[in-house]
Amino acid sequence: MVGMRKGVLGIWTAMVALAILPALLRRVGAFPERSVPVLLYHHLAPESEGKYLDNGAIVPVEEFRQQMEWLREHGYRTITVSELDRFLSRRWGFPPKGVVITFDDGYESVATYAVPILENLGFRASVFVIGSQVGRNTSELSHLSWEEMKTLSGKGVLEFQNHTFAAHYLIDGQHPALTEWPENLIVKDLKDLDNAFAEHGLARPVAVAYPYGAYNDVVVGAVKEAGLKMGFTVERGRVSTNSDRFRLPRMIVFPGTSIEKFAALVRE
Repeated sequence: MVGMRKGVLGIWTAMVALAILPALLRRVGAFPERSVPVLLYHHLAPESEGKYLDNGAIVPVEEFRQQMEWLREHGYRTITVSELDRFLSRRWGFPPKGVVITFDDGYESVATYAVPILENLGFRASVFVIGSQVGRNTSELSHLSWEEMKTLSGKGVLEFQNHTFAAHYLIDGQHPALTEWPENLIVKDLKDLDNAFAEHGLARPVAVAYPYGAYNDVVVGAVKEAGLKMGFTVERGRVSTNSDRFRLPRMIVFPGTSIEKFAALVRE
């Protein structure tokens, strides 16, 4: 009987320890943060080119550099999307002053302008790529090639995630394709990009960024069925330990964002 009581007491003690461990870790500063900002960029271009003047998706390189330097000077550390998945799984919170930097679409400008800045500061970022656009070049825009992605991934400065294989377009110029497709077609598209990653020696994506930030219950179901662990929107807010994994918010950084407004965005 005594042995049984000791056994029950031991189990109860272990359960209590597991329950209070996250709180203790936060108290001693190991995992004090309950939420982190996820920043969203698209394309970068030198301010002298003036492309940002009529396009809210193009941030001047100079502004991006200043923003990254501000993060470094104020003690922020970058968390990749893959690392975010692991922190959310533990539900213990996040490292002090964590921030997730993401780029959508996979433009060449990420390698040309963002990577040198990130490397110099010891930062990392996650890029959501459109499979059908990889390596595609036009007079206006160029996209990263598979070879470039593999090289940059190997250097550790960038990781790559899913932005669909061929669903980044509007039907009739109005409706995001992903929200109009049946579930089986969405699943196939997401897995097509997964397979392309594997074929080119890249780590399997753990997350998708919904094109145009648009999603519905069918899309969310397809993302789960495809085996992805997270889905990112463009709804404003911070990712917390209580966030819906398939409706995660991100904060768009627009051109012309002053450093004061950027600081407020990160601290929001």
